[in-house]
Amino acid sequence: MLGIRHRYHGLFLLAGACFLAVLLLSGVGLRPKEEKVEDNNQRVTYLRSLGWTVDPAPLSAQYTTLPEEFPDVLQDYNELQQRQGFDLRPYAGKDVTIYIYRVLTDSMEETVYCTLYVHRGKVIGGDVHTASLNGFMSGLVREDGGTEKNG
Repeated sequence: MLGIRHRYHGLFLLAGACFLAVLLLSGVGLRPKEEKVEDNNQRVTYLRSLGWTVDPAPLSAQYTTLPEEFPDVLQDYNELQQRQGFDLRPYAGKDVTIYIYRVLTDSMEETVYCTLYVHRGKVIGGDVHTASLNGFMSGLVREDGGTEKNG
């Protein structure tokens, strides 16, 4: 009886280890958090924790109010936010600050930017993008392991 109990215990541990491996490999848990970023140093540190090295001087800090009703383009953008664990809808009608940083990278042919949406010192959304028509926009978590300059 003791041998059977140990065998099931071992199978249970093996199943748990496999489940954790699948979670880690699928990227679950690699989501950005609504984290406090009350100053520029904290914003830069937050982006670095997600795999991005940025020029510490933001290119812009734009103060705006999110609309009460999201137009189609903002609804589409919010879908990107929801896929990474954020949601801008609770902030409709609220004042936010949009910070844009230039990514320091050798791996891209064009300039890459990180955008953070901040409400009352808390990250509520963001993206990584290029400005060209043929460029890209993705969530904040870097998926390629990070190849930017250490700046």
